[in-house]
Amino acid sequence: MPPPPQANLGARRIDELEGLRGLLALWVVVSHVVCLCGLDAVRPALVPRSIWEWLVYAGTAVNVFVILSGFAIFKMLRATPPGYGAFVTGRAFRLFPVYLTCLALTLALISVSGFVSSTAPWHSTDYFQRWSSDLANVRAHWPVQLALQLPLLHGLAPPGWPPPQGISDVLPPAWSATLEWQFYLVAPALLSFGPGRRGGRFLAGLLALAVVAALFLAADDMTYGGFLGLKLWLFVVGMISAFLHGTHDAAASAMPRWWWLPGFALAAFLTYVFHDPAPLLWLAAFAVIFAPHQPLAAAGSWLLTRRPLLWLGRISYSLYLLHWPLLVGGLALVLRLAPGIKGTAAAVWLLAAGLPVILLLAGRLHAKLEAPLMRYGRRLAGRTV
Repeated sequence: MPPPPQANLGARRIDELEGLRGLLALWVVVSHVVCLCGLDAVRPALVPRSIWEWLVYAGTAVNVFVILSGFAIFKMLRATPPGYGAFVTGRAFRLFPVYLTCLALTLALISVSGFVSSTAPWHSTDYFQRWSSDLANVRAHWPVQLALQLPLLHGLAPPGWPPPQGISDVLPPAWSATLEWQFYLVAPALLSFGPGRRGGRFLAGLLALAVVAALFLAADDMTYGGFLGLKLWLFVVGMISAFLHGTHDAAASAMPRWWWLPGFALAAFLTYVFHDPAPLLWLAAFAVIFAPHQPLAAAGSWLLTRRPLLWLGRISYSLYLLHWPLLVGGLALVLRLAPGIKGTAAAVWLLAAGLPVILLLAGRLHAKLEAPLMRYGRRLAGRTV
């Protein structure tokens, strides 16, 4: 195994985290293949239900994405703080072009989605029942749903209004896109308190408030995961990590050797409170970039900096949104050709024949739309006062 590249702690992009994005995006895609083929209902007897749900529903993967976002935004704003208008402009060009494209494609396939949800032989599984209910809600209240989802503000809709059944994503992965947009809108204000000498204390207090708010909102039946109040604690975990990373970026030895003890205690506490191992997974990734000379960290760094994962990391946002309508369209084709197909066989077809097409098209979407408009957004943001 060749020695891992030394993480450039002051760089704008950290290769290990780019590779982590790629791994998480692939996890989400495979998860949706499993769920759309009804295999989430086939839990192996030896696998506990909680672990099975973490794996197949990929909520943990998305939560690690959220922590990553808090980390990246904190580092960006501390390194070269732009004005509020410039920051929001740049972030808008980061999110909206790909989102609106994939939303339009999903809307164009809405009847195909209905066909799949009602005719798949495994359509009685819990996942399909929830999906069918969401599709019915979208169709029954499409003007209000679109009015909120086009500007990515549907995460702010209170429970039961509008419509009475609540928000149902037209594009299911977009619940995290509205979450990101809400964070972008408030991040400069939050971080304006953090970079000073007492930034660590501020972030610790903010984390405590965010944890209490999330528990209170969950107890009050605020269950839509795209509301910032429920997930702010994840962003703050990323912000705290970026604060530590920036404070001790001269060398790994600058951090006391026992740094992982409070880190592990906090991650374990949050995992216990929220029943989600995302903080522990993030701690493992953070150790890879923070202590690259340790044997396990060196192995992790080597894995995360492989070219295929770095490429997946670059296209991860396009892949994350585009894969859904393509999977639904691919599954509809499979069901047309083989109406009685079993879920396992359908999953094999989607992975073997569909996944390469999805990766190819996501790469083209990134190269032809996402990356050029991100560059344009940065130039426009540079002229925004």
